[in-house]
Amino acid sequence: MKTQILVPKSKTLLDVLTEMGERTKSAWIFINDNVFINLVQTADYIVEYDDSTELGWDDSEVIIRVDPYVDLWIEIDFIHAAGISFVYRPVDPDEVLFISMEE
Repeated sequence: MKTQILVPKSKTLLDVLTEMGERTKSAWIFINDNVFINLVQTADYIVEYDDSTELGWDDSEVIIRVDPYVDLWIEIDFIHAAGISFVYRPVDPDEVLFISMEE
């Protein structure tokens, strides 16, 4: 099942994923470039590898790893964050989430 989700201006991607609870655990998560830009602007560090980009926030010990930026939708490979069920991208997802920022 494919689902489009809008992140309200008053929230972050991490807020929305936390609110979704267990639903994210077995989902593929794609973020729009506007969500990625928001993450880049708030990250404490960014490390680019050959096959992924890692963003991190020191104060909350949050790490998000995404596939290289290639088009409008960017796939999340890994999230380490308290309260978020998604850790690694599952092989056989129950749901595909497309997440973008509210305009």
